[in-house]
Amino acid sequence: MSSPNLRGAPVPGVARDRAFLRSRQSSRAARDFMRETATTWAVQPARVDDMVLCASELATNAVRHGVPCGRLFLVRLLAFEDTVRIEVHDSGPNWREPPSTTITADATAGRGLSIVGALSDEWGVLPRNPGKIVWAEFRGRQQPRTPASLGSIPQTEQFNRS
Repeated sequence: MSSPNLRGAPVPGVARDRAFLRSRQSSRAARDFMRETATTWAVQPARVDDMVLCASELATNAVRHGVPCGRLFLVRLLAFEDTVRIEVHDSGPNWREPPSTTITADATAGRGLSIVGALSDEWGVLPRNPGKIVWAEFRGRQQPRTPASLGSIPQTEQFNRS
């Protein structure tokens, strides 16, 4: 894990937020949101599946471990000159270091952050009050094409009130 990283300034108007309920369906919705956004932003096709899988893993962790009942979590997607950043904001307990135990080959859980670490160029965790932000970055994207109708629709105020 590394410290917060942003490669260059955000491309104007290329940020998208979506709040999700704490439910099993939210991981699928986060995948769809990531895929739709990657297509809109003309992300290199070779990176899209990695981004979609990481968005799903981070959303699943938020649902399973980071969001108290009745609360929302936020998926924020940011485009930078050569980087796409996925952030998942939740209001659950602050970050604790992952267990140092080795995951066995037949384990059915506990691989999410290992997958994120393997597929992303960098990832990390930032404190949030309440909760945390888990992020992953992917370098090597193409220049965005963002129709004005698909720009950012911040839902942060709704998220913070939940």
